[in-house]
Amino acid sequence: MAIDIPSMPSFDEMWVTVQTTFENVRSTVIFERGALRILDPDLAAFVGGAVGVMGTLESIMARRRAVRDRLTCVYCDGAGSLGCGACFGTGLGANGLPCTACGGTGKVSCVSCQGSGNSVLLAEDRNLIRELAGLGTMQGELETDIDR
Repeated sequence: MAIDIPSMPSFDEMWVTVQTTFENVRSTVIFERGALRILDPDLAAFVGGAVGVMGTLESIMARRRAVRDRLTCVYCDGAGSLGCGACFGTGLGANGLPCTACGGTGKVSCVSCQGSGNSVLLAEDRNLIRELAGLGTMQGELETDIDR
């Protein structure tokens, strides 16, 4: 059973399609004084809506990045472990045997985040993160066991 693969259009056919597309756009879009004017109201509404959506999405993603960066442990950079100070990350002790401090792995658990990779937040940090995430502040609920 043979598979029928459609043939690629020739360069001339593609060039005609590109020229036609530019001619269609040229009749609805004008570039003047450094600005793009769209004459077709439907096209203008579509482009304006698309730009609005992209701006909103970028704003949301910027907030998420700010929160994620704020939640990452500053000592281990979110890895949850640090290089062993006893063997300098080699995993071998001075006698050539596996390091007793890290068990031969060359890494030890971060003491700041206890290996989770997340920072321990103070009350004002949680308040700032809630504001960045657009959740508002919750003054009465900021104190937790960590802060006491």
